[in-house]
Formats: sequence, C-alpha cells, structure tokens
Amino acid sequence: MALKDLNVPAMLSISDQWLGHDLAMLQTEEILAPVIKLVDDAHKTLRTTQQRVGTTEQRIIDLTAKLTVADANHDRQLRAIFWMLAAAAELAESPDKAEAILAARDRLIPAGLSATQRTYREQAGNAQLAREQNTAEVQQFCQQIVVMGTPLVDVVEQWLATAAQIGDMNAERNKIAGDSDDGVSAGEVHRSRLKWIQAVNAFLTLLDFTSFDTDTRRRLLADLRNAEFQAARARQSGKNAAQQPLTPQEDQPQPV
Repeated sequence: MALKDLNVPAMLSISDQWLGHDLAMLQTEEILAPVIKLVDDAHKTLRTTQQRVGTTEQRIIDLTAKLTVADANHDRQLRAIFWMLAAAAELAESPDKAEAILAARDRLIPAGLSATQRTYREQAGNAQLAREQNTAEVQQFCQQIVVMGTPLVDVVEQWLATAAQIGDMNAERNKIAGDSDDGVSAGEVHRSRLKWIQAVNAFLTLLDFTSFDTDTRRRLLADLRNAEFQAARARQSGKNAAQQPLTPQEDQPQPV
C-alpha cells in the first residue's frame, strides 16, 4: 500500500476524520500532539490548494462557455458583413461601384468566409487588421446599407468588438491554464500532496508508540487502509489494461 496512490479528495477525507471525529481520542495521547499539528497544517494546505484548483477550473469553464457564445456571434456577424456587401455589389448601379464595394469587403475580410474557421487568437488578430482597413470610404458604403433597421456600419463595429473580446478572453484562459500566479501549478499540487504524505507517515510512526490497543488502531486506520486498497486496485487495473495484448484483428494488418 502507498500513500502516493491516493488522490487529493481521499487524502482530505482521511485527515478530516482524524481531525474531527477521532480528534478527542487522539489528543489523549500526549506523544501524538506534535504530529496532530503537522497533519492539521498539511490538511489545511492541501485543502486550500485544492480549492484554488477548483476555482481555476471553474473560471476556465466559464471562459470557455463565454468564448463559445462570442465565437458564434463573431461568425454570424462576419457572414452578415460578407453577404450584405456582396448583395450591395449586386445591386450597384455601375460595375465600378460594384467593384469598389467588393474591394471594401475584401479589405475588411480578406480571407472571406474561411475566416470563421480561424482560431480565437487569429480571429482577434484579423479584426485588428480589419479595423485598420475600416477607412472612411468603407464606412460610407456600410452606412448606406441597412437591413432590418440596422446599418451595416454598426454590424462592423459589433464584429470588431466581439473579436477583441474573444482575444481578451482567450488570453485570460491561456494564462489561467498555465502555471501563472492566478493558477495553481502542478508543482504546487505535488508539494501539497507530499507535505500531507510526510505528516501522515509521521503520524503512523508515532501511533505505534501509543497505548491504544490493536482494535483501536485498526479503527483509526480503517478509512486509510481501505482508501489505499482501492487506489492500489485502480492503479493495477489501469496497468493491466495498458498491458493487455491487442487482438489478432487489431494487431495484424487487414487484407485490402
């Protein structure tokens, strides 16, 4: 059995039992006083780390949901701009006017409708370039085009604002997902787990020097031993699955 096989929720559940239900009994043994303090400190550190991980994960989930909505709005607005300018060119009174309108469209959206397939970062960058191309001439064309009471010039501004919002949210999500000050690094989680393991090992060592009888020690460690057993079995199941040989159909090339 190995403490390192336990996940964080199991660790917290075990030490919570000692620091809650079993604490009064443990405090009757003076020799355990130092390690109870160690376990309590490690428990609090691990719990705080886990809560921060949970907060970080929730923020990532929230940002991802907002990005999904913003991306849909971005694509809808981009398609509207593309097709409204194309329709205006079709209705232009002269070939020169039609060509000028299509040129304005291509300055705003040089990649055409494929721009909706770009990454969040690329969408934000493309919009920054489009803002530079949103000249007075382009705005004049867009001002003249009105669909269902909305001038196209307003749609263009909404599109640019949406793309900028996408860039900001994507950058924040990437920052949080990394080992930034706002997130919790893998190293920090590892150190919190290690601190808990060391404190529990010290507790187990001193527990042998108490006056508790065998049955009392068994009851004190029952939750821990059960958790270790479950973790070891899960680890072994994963190892067995990884070592499972391929079936002949999977292992052999199939005839063509």
